[in-house]
Amino acid sequence: MEASGWPRIVPKRFQGEDLPSYRTRSARIEELMTGFRMGRYGRDVAEQRERELVRLQEFGLERLSA
Repeated sequence: MEASGWPRIVPKRFQGEDLPSYRTRSARIEELMTGFRMGRYGRDVAEQRERELVRLQEFGLERLSA
């Protein structure tokens, strides 16, 4: 648990995912989750960010860019 009271965000690392890609993906996931937690996104933007978050959590960076 972080000082903010929210649970810490720790995305899983995909099998075969290199460390730089994992760190980049993990940082983006944390950025998106923090935005949701803080209510930073309006309805239209929130839907786009949610789709991005799901893709990052399910597919990783390499599979998204392929």
